[in-house]
Amino acid sequence: NTLYVGFVFMGSAVAMLLANLLIVPKLREKEVSAIRATALGGTINGMGIAALGLSGLGKNVHTSLVAVWFASAGLGILMANAAAVTAAFTSTENRGKIFGLIQAYQNWG
Repeated sequence: NTLYVGFVFMGSAVAMLLANLLIVPKLREKEVSAIRATALGGTINGMGIAALGLSGLGKNVHTSLVAVWFASAGLGILMANAAAVTAAFTSTENRGKIFGLIQAYQNWG
């Protein structure tokens, strides 16, 4: 049912928002570098995606939803720090071009 799919995506957006509001500031307080925070977010995201794949074995929708939202929280942490990581290795002359290319590749998937 398409209504339920919408609820899943809405829950993912809420998980990303909560990660940005609650987890990312704590990482900043502990002075975790942007590259480490990005790696942490990517790891959490990957673990959530792996858990989603494994949750299909149990055929439990609640486990699958938790895995999706866990992955979304990791993606929120990753995305919050990605620009800082990119800015660290670009110059002011090519920063706009690099960020444009990154956005294009992210949109293409």
